[in-house]
Amino acid sequence: ATGTMEWSHVKPALRRATIANLVVPVFVGSSFRNKGIQPLLDGIIDYLPSPLDVKPAVGKIPGTDEKVDVMSDVSGPLV
Repeated sequence: ATGTMEWSHVKPALRRATIANLVVPVFVGSSFRNKGIQPLLDGIIDYLPSPLDVKPAVGKIPGTDEKVDVMSDVSGPLV
């Protein structure tokens, strides 16, 4: 196959695949020499899920076996 693919199509596809645990982005750098750090930070923002993109964590109420969903909400209780 020949042709080119637009980066504007690749980036969202990589994000969806990362959130679905189908791919794992790998970045290489050196914090000592400050090489590759900005691409790593950009990759975290671009490809990794925010707390709102994933299922709620399941917690347990202390002293009981009752399980509760811990929702990601800035106005919710601090866990």
